[in-house]
Amino acid sequence: MLRTLFAALFLAGAALALTAARADDKKADDPKALDGEYTFAAGVKGGKEAPPEVLKSIQSITIKDGVMTIKVKAGDKEDTKTAKLKTDASKKPAEMEFSPQDGPEKGKSYKGIYSQDKGELKLAWVDSDTDAPRPKDFTSTAENKVMVLTLKKK
Repeated sequence: MLRTLFAALFLAGAALALTAARADDKKADDPKALDGEYTFAAGVKGGKEAPPEVLKSIQSITIKDGVMTIKVKAGDKEDTKTAKLKTDASKKPAEMEFSPQDGPEKGKSYKGIYSQDKGELKLAWVDSDTDAPRPKDFTSTAENKVMVLTLKKK
């Protein structure tokens, strides 16, 4: 159950981050600039690192046309999750919002921030079930319960 929860949370975060990523040779406002395949490098929630089994369970993260798809495998079970992404790079830090399209998070909206530098995409967000404000930085503590993900473009 905990593994599924972490995977779902990471999926949502990854979707946000991937939407924000830009290809070096494309304009930031080009929808195709976000397309690509990524690997899950690290995750922290409430100041705690994601367990190694969560990292290993993320098989692939792909973004295409504003939709992020994450494939997860835990034991013999495989699952695919999708989320729609919105970004606003004019804000500082850049803002994002993602909406899972399936699973227990379907219909929820997660607000966060993102940054992209040298093929590394970082995102931070708060759970949709809280009244917590959008994160202002990429710090995750037990008090703020912010989720921070780091993704690397393949």
